[in-house]
Amino acid sequence: LARLVGRYLETDQELILEIPPIRVPSVKAVGVKVWMRLEGFFKQVLPVL
Repeated sequence: LARLVGRYLETDQELILEIPPIRVPSVKAVGVKVWMRLEGFFKQVLPVL
């Protein structure tokens, strides 16, 4: 894609990067992931205690 764009645009730039948009995870998604990890941790640790 950069080569095609470079043919039609006359600029001093030699490199064109395509960077995907940065998306912030939702609070709900983070909470679910934390809960799943804590639940797994406690299932392993509680029998030992």
